[in-house]
Amino acid sequence: MPEAPITAWVDLDKMDKILNNLLSNAIKYTLPEGKIEIKLSVEKENWQLEVSDNGIGIPEKAQKNIFKPFFRAENAGNLPETGMGIGLLHTRQLIRQLGGEVTFTSKENQGTTFRISLPCSYEHFPANSYILEKDIPFTREEARVAKKIPGQSSILVVEDNAELRQLLRQVLMDKYHMYEAGNGVDALELLKEITPELIISDIMMPAMNGYDFCKEVKLNKETSHIPVILLSVLDEKEDIRKGCELGADNYIIKPFEPSILKLTVENTIATRQALRKSLVFPLEQEVEEELTTNPLDKAFIDEVISIIDKNIKDMDFSIGELCREMAMSRSSFYNKLKILTNESPNGFIRLVRLNRAAKILSEKRYLSIAEVSYAVGIGDEKYFSTIFKKSLE
Repeated sequence: MPEAPITAWVDLDKMDKILNNLLSNAIKYTLPEGKIEIKLSVEKENWQLEVSDNGIGIPEKAQKNIFKPFFRAENAGNLPETGMGIGLLHTRQLIRQLGGEVTFTSKENQGTTFRISLPCSYEHFPANSYILEKDIPFTREEARVAKKIPGQSSILVVEDNAELRQLLRQVLMDKYHMYEAGNGVDALELLKEITPELIISDIMMPAMNGYDFCKEVKLNKETSHIPVILLSVLDEKEDIRKGCELGADNYIIKPFEPSILKLTVENTIATRQALRKSLVFPLEQEVEEELTTNPLDKAFIDEVISIIDKNIKDMDFSIGELCREMAMSRSSFYNKLKILTNESPNGFIRLVRLNRAAKILSEKRYLSIAEVSYAVGIGDEKYFSTIFKKSLE
C-alpha cells in the first residue's frame, strides 16, 4: 500500500464488479495453500491496482484469447470450479468505461498478475454522471439503484446464469433500462409489474424453460405484443424452428458477439416502433392485418375499436368503461395500447371517432359539421373542426 492516501474518482458499482471478478478468479485458480497479493500504487495521474496469485497460471497459447467471450483455458476447464468464460471480458469492458486499461502476465503452474490502471481525476466520466458538491449525501445503496430515464426503452433479461446476466446488462445498459429475472417463473411475476419493450430469454433454465416462458408471454393478452429474443446454445434447425413457432421474434446462438446482440436488439425494437407508427392509420384507412405481428395483438386492436364503435355516440364514454369491457386493469391496458399504437387511450378513442367522422363525410350524407360531430360523440363543434383539420395535416 502507498504511504500517503490516494485521492481518486471511482464508480463504486463498477469497481465492486471489477475487484470481485479479479479476486474470485485468483481464489478459484489458486490452491488452498497458495498466496494472493493485492498492491495499490500511484503513477503520475493514474492509480494502479495489482492482483497476483501463485495458482495454476494461464498457458502461453491461451493468453491471447482470455478476453474473448466464452473462452476458458484447458487447464481451467479441468478444475471442478465452473464458469462461462465471460468474466474477464466483462471486467475489461468495465475498466475501459472508467477510462482505464488492464494488462496481465502469467506463467503456467506459477501464477498470474492482473494490473489495472485508472485515472485519478473525474474528467473521464460523462458530464451528467457526477456531482461536485461535497455536501450532497450519496450512499453505496443509491449507486446500485437503476433509475429509468423518461423515454428510455426497457429490456427484461431472463437468464439463470448470473455471469451472463451481468454481461448482457453491461452490453445494453448504456442505452436501455434493464430488468432481470433468473428463470421464466420469476419473469412472469415481474411482468405483472413492468412492461418492457423487449425480452431476452435463455432457453435452458430451471423452473420454467425459455420455450415455455415465450409461449406464456405470447398467449397472454397483456404481454403478447412484447418482442422476445431467445438466447441458447441449441443451434439445430429444429430448435430454432420451435422458438419461431412459439412466437419468438429472433433467435441468437451462444456464444455470441456482443456487437451482434446489440444490433439485433436495436433492429427488433426499431421494427416494432415502425409498426407502431404505421398503426396510427390515416383517417380514411382501417387497421391492416400486417400492422401487428401477433394474432392476439390484432384481435386486441380490433376489440378496442369495436367497443369504441359500439359507444361512438356516447360523449361520456370513458377509459374506465373501456378497460372494464376489455377485462384489463387501467395500467395494463394503457401500457399495451401505448406500445402497439403510440397513442394513449384517450388519444386512441379520439382517433377512432375522427376516423368514423371521415367515413361519414366521405359517404356524402350532406350532414352539417354539427351533425357529424354529434354522430361521433364530440359535443363541441368548434373543437371537432379544429382536431379534424389538424388530423389531415
